[in-house]
Amino acid sequence: GTLVPTLGIPAGCKMHSAVFAVNPRRAGEIVVELLDGRIRSFHDAEVMDIDESSFRQNRVQSRLYGYLKAPDEPVRMQGMKSGRAPGEAASVAGLAGSVARRMERDTLYIVGPGSTTLTVLEALDLSGTLLGVDLVYNRELVGRDVAEQEILAALDRYPSRRILVTIIGGQGVVFGRGNQQISAEVIRRVGTANVLIVASKGKMDALLGRSLLTDTGDMEIDEALRGYRRVIVGVDETVMAKVEC
Repeated sequence: GTLVPTLGIPAGCKMHSAVFAVNPRRAGEIVVELLDGRIRSFHDAEVMDIDESSFRQNRVQSRLYGYLKAPDEPVRMQGMKSGRAPGEAASVAGLAGSVARRMERDTLYIVGPGSTTLTVLEALDLSGTLLGVDLVYNRELVGRDVAEQEILAALDRYPSRRILVTIIGGQGVVFGRGNQQISAEVIRRVGTANVLIVASKGKMDALLGRSLLTDTGDMEIDEALRGYRRVIVGVDETVMAKVEC
């Protein structure tokens, strides 16, 4: 219930709840400060998880299960995952169509999970996976719901490659939540300069200026991703966003 303070330690899957720290290191810092009595302020945080019935209809929606007492640490705690805003479908479709038209020939695209990236695949008339990673080459699906080892094997066959990912709404996580198939080794071999981030304007606005986050489990790759990166938010429109690790 809401009597005992609770802290979630992120372990890689897409976590919808606001009871989790942004990464395991920050969770450890919070625990130490709790034990030392330096954190004394708490709030009731939502316990959310994916709605399985919606997922079976190819929609990612969260379901509220209840509340837990969580530390008041807005920087070191993640926000609650938010879905696509009502009326945003048209703008996402335009964004996806623009990205699809600009995809280069003779280049392997490693397409991460999420409704926004799935809309890009739909713009190519491809049947991708909502929560999986797909591979696209010359507007054809060459790998569906692939694992890390399958991606690494594909990198040996395709010398030109890009990674196409979106952010988690309300949290701003780029890597390290629900897309573990795109591992630090995959990112290392593809190169951080070849990472393309797409997100709707609504998702970006909902972050209220907070940084995007990466938590690959590899500090070297997280540091390489750190800094300002372009995020494609519309038809021929990008914004600069700060990425932190």
